[in-house]
Amino acid sequence: QEILFIKSGKLRVDFYSNEQEYLESRILNQGDVILLSDGGHGFKMLEQSEIIEVKQGPYCGEKDKVRFAPLDEKKVKIN
Repeated sequence: QEILFIKSGKLRVDFYSNEQEYLESRILNQGDVILLSDGGHGFKMLEQSEIIEVKQGPYCGEKDKVRFAPLDEKKVKIN
């Protein structure tokens, strides 16, 4: 679980199921807050951004990450 506060800028967050299936995307702007609690996610910076990230620990670096294949931009569904 993690919470992101968008201090400045604009980005797209892509949401995935636990099976790494792409679900949808959302645009986040300055002042937005998001809780990421299940499944996977990815980001595309649309503008230079500053983000504050708060994670529930402990965090074991690369051991805690699963890398997904890049998302085909033609498949992006923004809701």
